[in-house]
Amino acid sequence: MKPSLFVPVIFCLIASTAHAQDAVQRIHADVVALQGQELRIKTTSGEALSITLANPLRVVQESRVTLAAVVPGVFVGTTSEPQADGSLRAVLIRIFPEALRGTGEGHRPMNTPAHNTMTNATVTRIAEPAGPTMTNATVSALGSAAQAHTMLLTYKGGERLVQVPDDVPVVQDEMAGSALLVPGAHVTVTASQDAAGHFSADRIIVGKDGFAPM
Repeated sequence: MKPSLFVPVIFCLIASTAHAQDAVQRIHADVVALQGQELRIKTTSGEALSITLANPLRVVQESRVTLAAVVPGVFVGTTSEPQADGSLRAVLIRIFPEALRGTGEGHRPMNTPAHNTMTNATVTRIAEPAGPTMTNATVSALGSAAQAHTMLLTYKGGERLVQVPDDVPVVQDEMAGSALLVPGAHVTVTASQDAAGHFSADRIIVGKDGFAPM
């Protein structure tokens, strides 16, 4: 089974003209071996693939954290599911490393069956549970709401209010290097497949301490 096509969550991958027709895929897998610029992996569906790595290669290490890590000033990518009343409910929050602040900033729909949205934005303030607050239209408020907090995300040209359940998955990314691509490491590879079927990638997420990247 071929890995399914999708719109990337963490990074906005902009293909060059020469690769405009390449199929971009997000592949969840385990590392088998790294030999020079060739990464051999086994996908979660059991398929063996060989990926040609770009130089330079961007490697990010990812770990699971609690909602308490979403503090004023962090730049996050929030995947949300639209609700019947038109509101947004977070299904995943990803905290970007400082080096990637501003990556894909804005709010956009995703190509998913649930019509999810992606909001890459800055959290500038956390409110007390007594209720959400807003200051100067750039404040992000996190306060109690029926079975969920609320978080106001601000980005260039706009803002979005998002419901945040207490059990929403939150992950934190850190800049890392290819030394982490050891056999058995859990990875998520954003790869391009050309017309000949060859895979290449310039960005990889590696799970920290056995964590499987989301």
